[in-house]
Amino acid sequence: MNITDKILKLIEEDEQEMLALLKKMVLINSYTYNKKGVDLVGDTVKDQMERLDFTVEIHENDNLGNNLVFYKNNNTGFKPIMLCGHTDTVFPETLGFNSCREDKDFIYGPGVIDMKGGLVVGIFALRILKKLGVLNDIPIIFVFNSDEEIGSPSSKQIIMDVAKKSSFAYVLECGGLNGDIVTGRKGKISANIEVEGKASHAAFIKGSKPSAILEMADKIISLESLNNFEDGVTVNVGTVKGGVGPNTVPEYAAASVDIRFATEKEENDTIEKIENICNHSNTQGTKTKYKFFSFRPPMEQNKKNRQLFDLIKKESDKLHIKVTEEYRYGVSDANFISKMKTAVVDGMGPIGDDDHSKREYMMKSSFRERTALLASSILSSWRYLSAPGNTKQI
Repeated sequence: MNITDKILKLIEEDEQEMLALLKKMVLINSYTYNKKGVDLVGDTVKDQMERLDFTVEIHENDNLGNNLVFYKNNNTGFKPIMLCGHTDTVFPETLGFNSCREDKDFIYGPGVIDMKGGLVVGIFALRILKKLGVLNDIPIIFVFNSDEEIGSPSSKQIIMDVAKKSSFAYVLECGGLNGDIVTGRKGKISANIEVEGKASHAAFIKGSKPSAILEMADKIISLESLNNFEDGVTVNVGTVKGGVGPNTVPEYAAASVDIRFATEKEENDTIEKIENICNHSNTQGTKTKYKFFSFRPPMEQNKKNRQLFDLIKKESDKLHIKVTEEYRYGVSDANFISKMKTAVVDGMGPIGDDDHSKREYMMKSSFRERTALLASSILSSWRYLSAPGNTKQI
């Protein structure tokens, strides 16, 4: 029996345990700000990883869940292979989305693909490698972070530090409906803009009118003019508020802005243009404050990422699993890994859709397929990395 057939046979044997672990994790509410729930998912993960003889490093948080980093075989002389997935979800307990159900083809539940399904795929891919007797040869670091859904404020530095010392990385967000695996993502920045004017009675306006809303309207037009869909730059003013009534010149206006870009150059150029818009006032008597936050650098669709995808594609062909290359507009922790110039692919988790909604579902067949694909890809990439005389790096 060849290695591919062995992997498929072992996954078939483990399928019911995989499903049981997934259901257990899905039924734990791990809304990002529910520290108790996120840590309970972390404890579940810790139990599984310790059975595989991984050593854990716990990065404790006071208000968010703890971040967990698992290590194995880091004394081989090779940079380890990195895996990454998050334990939090977007669903607060008050939403009432707290069930897990399945039918013949699908599993439904909060986080089933975003991304507790991916966590289970990662754990069981390693378990397959252990049963094959090869896990103890492969240097691996597996990051389980607790705050991806809010921009990874407590974990992004941990992720970047691990990425910097890794050979390449697999991120376990969900795969696309066409078997998509992600080789590039846009970057993202959020911004808050506040304009301060001077209040007065609308009936007695004479001469200049220091309206915060008037100035904000001018800025909104300028911000929206920065959209360049051909180059991949999008700027969206998503919320606006201000004023107290129609008979009062508005003293205050605020807007929130979503900014996305495909390259580091576009990021820097767009930030500079937004700063220029905010630093210049067309309405006399107004002044503007602004703040950028929630930075995620672009995951550029580069040669190294595509080399790693090509390796995965070869394994998928052996497994008779369809995969395609995708450029995804949304962001993930793969963006932080890419910032460290480490080769990375994302979307290695199971396939499904409607994440961030009560309709979230996973295709059951993809659970087995993506576990097999990840196990095969880790083994293949390790053999590539450790081949005698190989001086090439992905």
